[in-house]
Amino acid sequence: MPLHALWASTEAIGSLSRPNDAPPAYIPMPNVETQIVDADGKMAARGAIGQLRIRGPHVALGYWDASRISAFPGGWYPTGGVMRQLENDRYQFVARHKDLIVRAGSNVSPMIEVERILLLHPCVIDATVLGVPDTKLGQRIVGFVHLTDDAGVALLDNILRFAFGRLADYKVPDQIYSLPLIPRNALGKIDRTALLKSI
Repeated sequence: MPLHALWASTEAIGSLSRPNDAPPAYIPMPNVETQIVDADGKMAARGAIGQLRIRGPHVALGYWDASRISAFPGGWYPTGGVMRQLENDRYQFVARHKDLIVRAGSNVSPMIEVERILLLHPCVIDATVLGVPDTKLGQRIVGFVHLTDDAGVALLDNILRFAFGRLADYKVPDQIYSLPLIPRNALGKIDRTALLKSI
């Protein structure tokens, strides 16, 4: 039996599957209802970015709150995953809702849109970006890179020019820093708190 990658959470284990022969997109498992909603909780148009909500027999009833269960409204679990529904009814992951950067009213996905471009530069070993508060833009984009041993800090301007040639202007980091290593936690996830302290 072939192995498939799963998209899941503790509250809804085994909700989406990614077949090995498909592009990076997911399909709902049997008996799993899905919907994409906008910031107001209304159904998003097909192809629009929004939060994935899931309902089904495998979904937790809600969260334990003091002495009672705080149920998910209508049984819909808000996953915190930002996705878009493709034409073939598959779902493309964009970002975690808490990681999505909103710069001057435009949504920017750190992983899908910016980090993958920074990683294309031959002197970048690892990279990440995050949004930091800004009074004019709402958030500005700050990039962090782990460079090869033979690359100097002076190369940072070159990396930004490289990004400008491949990204829309509003997606290019406003600043970029070189770090000996990109900090990660025990699960291998980016430690964003540590990154903010390094600025």
